[in-house]
Amino acid sequence: MYYYESKIECQCCQKKFTTYKVRPNRYKVVDQDTDFMPKYDGLNPMLYEVAVCPHCGYAYHKSMVRTFGI
Repeated sequence: MYYYESKIECQCCQKKFTTYKVRPNRYKVVDQDTDFMPKYDGLNPMLYEVAVCPHCGYAYHKSMVRTFGI
């Protein structure tokens, strides 16, 4: 299995949902483009680093931290 389910809470609406993450030992960098974009053998883990909330549609990268003043 290349990926696994991860349950997270939306940073915007605080509802819980399931997203997917790629297992770190399941991908390998095989080359690099001239703009330093890595090429992977198998799944591209960067496609799974963004979580999209199915409730409100808010999308964010796993490294983003934001405080909402609502």
